Amino acid sequence: MALNTTKESIDTSVESADSRPPVWTLGDTETSDEDPTSRTKKRRINDPSIGLDSGHAPGYWARRIDTRPWSKGVHDYATQGTLLNQMKQMQLTREPVLRTSKTWDGDLFDGMIRSKKVNIEAIHAQAVGTELDDGECCSSCSLGHGPFLTCVKVPNASDKPQVCANCHFGGNGERCDLNKLQQPENIVTDEEESGKSSMLNESNLSTTVETHKDALDTQPPQATADSPIQTAQELPEELLSLMIAHYELQVGSYDANIDSLAKILNNLKIQRDLTARTLEVLKGAAAKG
Repeated sequence: MALNTTKESIDTSVESADSRPPVWTLGDTETSDEDPTSRTKKRRINDPSIGLDSGHAPGYWARRIDTRPWSKGVHDYATQGTLLNQMKQMQLTREPVLRTSKTWDGDLFDGMIRSKKVNIEAIHAQAVGTELDDGECCSSCSLGHGPFLTCVKVPNASDKPQVCANCHFGGNGERCDLNKLQQPENIVTDEEESGKSSMLNESNLSTTVETHKDALDTQPPQATADSPIQTAQELPEELLSLMIAHYELQVGSYDANIDSLAKILNNLKIQRDLTARTLEVLKGAAAKG
């Protein structure tokens, strides 16, 4: 029996097959498409979560962290005592969410992570570390620096400086001031307090100094590099103790002001560097135009 097929019907069938759109399927973790010509699958890494809400349960990127796909972290994940090995044993508690200013797609973000071990450590820490409230976060996070939406402590040994995942990302841990902000204040026990003279009690020191102002004014001037005080041994014991306490408080006040100014200068430097980089990008764009 002869087939009832015409040339026109064959051409129509081929055209219909060639014009079919590619078939998309949504897998559990990644999106894939099938090339109708080569029949080979291309897989694309999902974009990271970006937004204003940090309260996301572990999702795609947390699961990706758990699979440990980045070669620069393989050795440390398998080595006892390393940060990555420590975090590998911790429970994933949140999905790493990026700031709205970071418009990175999945492939770009994944490439940044795999390029440096500190970036692998940072995103893992963001998923397992302790998240800090706005009033507890470091100055850098308060200014909006770093890729992640929230300030999260990088789990670390107690004898090492404390940093957050945002500052750790890219190897910028030196700018993080969590270690200074969260240092416990010195606690004086009742026994130590009772052993002090009431004259040296900080709460009434200013009153005591005012009471002894005439005596203090008659003492030698403050020491200088060229003219140190030579007659301190001649001072009455009680007055000597008072002067020691008075100058200790002054030194502490200066130290606090120096730390505060250092923090301000550091933040200004960060802002200056960001502005300078933006300026270079704008100049480059203008030159090409």
